[in-house]
Amino acid sequence: MTRETSPEGEPLYTPAETAQRLGMSLALLMEHVRAATIRYVDTGAGKLRKRRRYTPYMIAQFLLKQKTKEVPACPSTKTPDLHFTPTISKPGAVDFAALQKLKAGKKPKP
Repeated sequence: MTRETSPEGEPLYTPAETAQRLGMSLALLMEHVRAATIRYVDTGAGKLRKRRRYTPYMIAQFLLKQKTKEVPACPSTKTPDLHFTPTISKPGAVDFAALQKLKAGKKPKP
């Protein structure tokens, strides 16, 4: 069986071959297709089911888009978030000793 080629002469890989080349399952490849993160060539003429094929260029572009570089935030430039909480108390100091003396001078309840 001869391999399909694109008009540019690139080989066209089946979904199973592409998933194997990318080191992922066929189901995960189809999720990437549905999310439009990987492009494909529809070589079929059917209306119900697409005949998806992938070129080496499309696979390479997908891999480039998937690369990420995690850079930790520099602790010296990170400013702490200030949290402001509304309060219902009144500002000012309370003299508890004066309150105790006030209560001590009153008659006890019967």
